[in-house]
Formats: sequence, C-alpha cells, structure tokens
Amino acid sequence: MKSFIKSVGYALRGIYYAAWERNFRIDIVAATLVIWFSVIYNLTSAEWTAEILIIATVLSGEAVNTAIETLCDRISKENEEKIKRIKDLAAGAVLIKAVAAIAAAIFLFKDSDRLLNALSEFSSPPRMIVLIIFIVLSAIFIFAPERAKARKKEVNKK
Repeated sequence: MKSFIKSVGYALRGIYYAAWERNFRIDIVAATLVIWFSVIYNLTSAEWTAEILIIATVLSGEAVNTAIETLCDRISKENEEKIKRIKDLAAGAVLIKAVAAIAAAIFLFKDSDRLLNALSEFSSPPRMIVLIIFIVLSAIFIFAPERAKARKKEVNKK
C-alpha cells in the first residue's frame, strides 16, 4: 500500500510539473470551458464519457510531450537534428490529439437546437459576467507563470 501511495504522489508531482507548461495550462482552460459548456448543453452519459476520455487524452499527450522535451533537453543542449526531430514528433502527436478533440467536439455539439439553447444561456448578464471573469482569470493562469519563469531566469543571470 505504501508503494501505491508513493506512486500516486509521483504522478501528482508529474501533473504539477506539467502545469508549469503554458500549453498544458491552455489545455486546462479549454477543458474547463468545454466542461462548463457541456453542463449547460446537457450531455448524455455516453457523451460525457467520450468528452472525459478526449480531455484526458489531450492532457496526457501534453504531459508526455513535456516529458520527452525535458529528456531531450537533458540529453543535448545543442541544436541537434535528431533531438529536434524527436521534439517535433512529440509535438505533432499532441497536435493530432488536439485536432481529433476539436473534431469530436463538433460531433458532440452538433444538435443545433441544444447548441442554440446552450449558447443563449451565455447571453444572460450573470453568466456573461462569470464568462468575462473566467477569461480574465484564464489569461492570468496561462501567462503569469511564464512571466515568473522569465523573471527567475533574469535574476539567475545576474
């Protein structure tokens, strides 16, 4: 049992590391927005299952991409062609997953009556205010850690 708890701790630490990557944070924001919209759209159990699997696939792909990039940077700081190719392949895999997620979303939200009903929910003033707050907080969540990283690099150079 102790080793299982340790394994979960390592996995949570990995998610924490991934959360420091801008693209992972963008995916988190997109997933949160999709989930919020899905609640209003009133997905069926099967649709929720598909959505959860799609979100998990994109997020785990982004985490694996980050792991590969980190390993490549550790192996070689130089601009080697093979390292570049490995990084591009990993990034390409994430792009494939993201495009597939968008395609799946088109199918999930294809019912025009349900779509228009869900979209009309966002026109109410309280939801509009919440949406604006969400957008502002999302921008902070996505870009603030990048600024902190840049400041830390600047301080370390001095």
